[in-house]
Amino acid sequence: MLDAKELKVVLTTLNKRRAWLLKSIEEQTLDATTLEDYQTTLKLLDSSVQKLARLTTSPGKTNPPKQTAPAKPSPTSAPRRAVRRQAVEMEDAYVLIAEDNHDSAQLLRGVLEDMGINRIEVVADGRAALYALQNCSPSYDLVLCDWDMPEMSGIDVHRNVKSLAKLRDTHFVMVTAISAASRIREAIQQGISDYLVKPIDIDVLEKKIKAALAGGEPPQEKEELLQVKIKQSEDNGAASGPRN
Repeated sequence: MLDAKELKVVLTTLNKRRAWLLKSIEEQTLDATTLEDYQTTLKLLDSSVQKLARLTTSPGKTNPPKQTAPAKPSPTSAPRRAVRRQAVEMEDAYVLIAEDNHDSAQLLRGVLEDMGINRIEVVADGRAALYALQNCSPSYDLVLCDWDMPEMSGIDVHRNVKSLAKLRDTHFVMVTAISAASRIREAIQQGISDYLVKPIDIDVLEKKIKAALAGGEPPQEKEELLQVKIKQSEDNGAASGPRN
């Protein structure tokens, strides 16, 4: 049986191989036979990663006797922090891009690199993003996550990791082509740090990245800004009329 460190190495290797296969398939340069082989291998890798990931969370020994301790507040009821996060220098920033569209991912990477950020990881679907966030060390300072991805949506990725203590100071930006007020409201209710609408405005993206790494707005200010976006989205929708 593999120990925890060995299991982590195996999972990391499988996920790298999986990311390479996804990239190769997305480039659409494969012949039919090779494409079928890659897709079959990808399914096997998905199954293997999921089984191994369950092992990392399965208890390997009996739980110690419970001790009486003061009850801890749940993540949803915890008081909101009123302080800003600690600022992070560009060259020290650790960023995750979760984006299934290769061109969009490369655009985001290019903007980050132009700003002096080089510690960047890219994943191409929701499950890979979830694994990266659960196993990152050190923690990411910034996550740029597409909403609509294969395997798992970006909002579901955030829902699964938002209570992790090590990601408490991670600035999570949701990226989506849909600017509907209902989506922005859902993001606010779940605690998303910020919201970016495609097609991406590079100037806006750079400002958001700088603000995030400088510490970003305190929770109350952040929510007020997102509420403004909801109002703007509703006003724009009313002005343009219903969409088909």
